[in-house]
Amino acid sequence: GAAGRARVLQAFAADVAANGSPVCEALATDTGRWRLAVNEVNALGGLVAGYSALGAALLNEAERPSATPGIAIRTQLVPYALVGVIS
Repeated sequence: GAAGRARVLQAFAADVAANGSPVCEALATDTGRWRLAVNEVNALGGLVAGYSALGAALLNEAERPSATPGIAIRTQLVPYALVGVIS
């Protein structure tokens, strides 16, 4: 569920933070942009924290009222198969 996904993302962010220099070097080698690489590595923890907090709400399939009286909305999770590869 959302809590498990959040734990995995937080562990990933912690690993990136603990190994920031090599990650920055790899990104800078790939893109040629050192400052952008540093910004991405530094921003990852905050991004993961924010999205982890939203996860439970975004994956909640409970029905709730909309802004329009008499209409209820419900989010339905439809997984999308996606693979990210860094080579």
